[in-house]
Amino acid sequence: MMLAAVVLVAIAGTEAALFAATLRTRRRAESLVASLRRLRVGTSTFQDVQPLLIAYGAAKLTHSNCAGGDDGYGIQVMNSTINRLGLSHPMLLNLGVRPWGATAALSFKAGHLCEYRFDLGMLAGGSEYPIEARVSPVPLVGLDAATTMREPNGDGNYHIRALQSPLREYKEGGVRFGLEFDLTPNATQTELQHALTFDLSCFTSFRGCRRFSQVMPLALQDVIHDYETKGLPLPEEFEKENPESLPP
Repeated sequence: MMLAAVVLVAIAGTEAALFAATLRTRRRAESLVASLRRLRVGTSTFQDVQPLLIAYGAAKLTHSNCAGGDDGYGIQVMNSTINRLGLSHPMLLNLGVRPWGATAALSFKAGHLCEYRFDLGMLAGGSEYPIEARVSPVPLVGLDAATTMREPNGDGNYHIRALQSPLREYKEGGVRFGLEFDLTPNATQTELQHALTFDLSCFTSFRGCRRFSQVMPLALQDVIHDYETKGLPLPEEFEKENPESLPP
């Protein structure tokens, strides 16, 4: 009886520590998104952005993502210990150890911000993802959602790309689904709001983040509209993101 009580206390303590660590990471990532939303590509200077780079310990990159750019900086927000455990032992996914992280890349040209990108990546158990018929044979599902704000270059102001690739880095196998949003300051206010709205609350929920509609609920509407406008069949992974068809 005493041993069982000790085990239960240890499990509860571990769960509490995981939650606290994940909450800290989530708050820091939310603050990063909020800071990026306040920046203005083409207008914000390096001096304007420097406090953000310092606050997040940004690392200088070897290149700028802008044509003719000068410098680039990278930011990472994640819990390395939790990620390492989850990636090394996927069975821990069911115990609340869910690897995820956020990154940002900021590029400068002539002393001004010329592009920034925010990328959110997560690993989930395939059995929890809503597209059961497609991924049930594989144990792992990776979800990546990214938004890039760049200078106008005559190639439109709002683009959406859906991606799919195998998770080759894991011996257990799996599939990675991605959504990329590429826009400029000339995009409509609705497009700007949709592509720059990230909801990270699911990372501290009991079941974790399991689908795109949880982390980018507004942008997913644009994905569906984009496919309908082009007369293309909606990929199954997005068709089944309809909240009415998902488990609670």
